[in-house]
Amino acid sequence: MESNIGDRVRIEQVAELIRGFNAKIDFEYALEISYRRFLRAGDRIIDIGANVGDHTARFLDVVGAAGRVIAFEPLPDVHTKLVARFAGRLPAPECHQIALSSAASAEVAYVRAEGALGYSGLRQRVYDDPNTKPIPITVRVETLDRLAPQLALDSLRYMKIDIEGGELDALNGGRELIERHRPFISVEWGSPAYSAYGHEEDSLFRWASRFGYALFDPFLNFVGTRDLWDLAKARYCWDYFLIPTEQSDVFRRRP
Repeated sequence: MESNIGDRVRIEQVAELIRGFNAKIDFEYALEISYRRFLRAGDRIIDIGANVGDHTARFLDVVGAAGRVIAFEPLPDVHTKLVARFAGRLPAPECHQIALSSAASAEVAYVRAEGALGYSGLRQRVYDDPNTKPIPITVRVETLDRLAPQLALDSLRYMKIDIEGGELDALNGGRELIERHRPFISVEWGSPAYSAYGHEEDSLFRWASRFGYALFDPFLNFVGTRDLWDLAKARYCWDYFLIPTEQSDVFRRRP
């Protein structure tokens, strides 16, 4: 898969546009606009790092009663809020108080980021706010592949993964599931988080190349070649889509 001049121009334009705004971009909204392009009624979706369920709710709106949304949130109090949010709603998500990684254990140390709960994870990442306080707790950790028989998925359209640096470990723990269903995937990939897990900036690119996925930015601009990744990485966003290479041409924009 080769890049072209149009790919490079689009990346430069997006980077310049974001710099020109000189303001915070709502990347969560950008993510939603993009995943709505490939989701449809009846789809199966896994939401890893669901938090209180903002994206979970949007997924339910799209897939409807014929679909399934499976949400993972390990923080006990946040999981309680997640479940309460959808109490009595049909359809409702299947909520699991579990952290996902590359290995399973009944009890693992977990860092609750008090003051910025969205930064909680299996390892302590770099915090933006010095007042954020890390509090050690224990959680159950599983892998997607070990859970697959229980989940009994007949298909899987999309996985959203936002777990503060542990994204690649969760992917490695679900390689069989991913190979079987070839879902669209989105991950957050920022150095303050992934570096805590021993990953490097290019670790995501190498994973995608190895398992037959093409990388796109949150606006669905193609960044899946070495030169485009080097041009785009960490320049204007920390969110990326991984699209199976056999489907990626549908989303590539041509000059």
